[in-house]
Amino acid sequence: MIIESMTHRYYAICREEESSAYDIYRCRELNEAAHAEYLVYCVKKTELIKALAKVFTGAVDYENFEEYYECFSACGWLCVVFCHYGQTTLAGKLQDEDCTLTERIAIGKKILQRLLILDMPDFLISEVMSVDRILVDASLSIHFRYHLEGILLTGKQQTEKIYKGLSDILTALFARELALEQCSQIPLLIQGIAEGEHDRGTQGLLLVYQEYEDLEELLSGFSGDEQIRPNTFWFRVWDKIKLAFPVVKRIVFGMIVVLLAGYLVYGLVFPKYPDKYLRFDSIGTLPITESKDIESTGQ
Repeated sequence: MIIESMTHRYYAICREEESSAYDIYRCRELNEAAHAEYLVYCVKKTELIKALAKVFTGAVDYENFEEYYECFSACGWLCVVFCHYGQTTLAGKLQDEDCTLTERIAIGKKILQRLLILDMPDFLISEVMSVDRILVDASLSIHFRYHLEGILLTGKQQTEKIYKGLSDILTALFARELALEQCSQIPLLIQGIAEGEHDRGTQGLLLVYQEYEDLEELLSGFSGDEQIRPNTFWFRVWDKIKLAFPVVKRIVFGMIVVLLAGYLVYGLVFPKYPDKYLRFDSIGTLPITESKDIESTGQ
């Protein structure tokens, strides 16, 4: 299958996704030496076509949005093309790999940086704010898997979805620390994002990024995951018990010494002798015969 625009020709490698709104084809450009891959969204839904056409064929410049390639009409569809990145999702990485705290902090920062650098439309941001649509490679480079339905939402709905999704992402990244209540700043930041304490839009993301940098500086003071002290109720109780260990050890040691000394004194004052004595019938091969006189005298 060949999909052609005015300047590019794509041949479909496979169909990645199919829905009533659009089909997604993974493609390469014919005669392109780099063999780069693209995702061509062939939009079929009329309402979606009208909304997307206004955005991508208008006067808005998407120079920084490098993952967007082009938009054109072909075969009765509106085709929107994005660069394709064959990376694992953030959900898969967190599930399949034992990511250290340092690595998870870096992923969160790179996600925020990528959102600010790309400066994509809010309707697209609202659709990528999910651990299933964020792509991460071995070097922790971040890319996104796009969906287009967000353009049919109101501006308010888009921003609410963005910040709700961002709070969910940070919750997934720091699930271990949140479960053990290891750092109070983490839930405070997440709660502030979810409850709308930040300005919305790009300025809001910039403020979140600045606060995240403060959190990163705080967490970087620890040499590793094990250095962050859990703060749950039972861990606090255990910490208090450990603080009492030196005193308890001295008391127990003193009690043991007193008991041992008392046992020795008791043994000296009230010695205990056996009721029966040992009797020997021979010494080596020489038998011992007890004299009857001795026996009678003993009687």
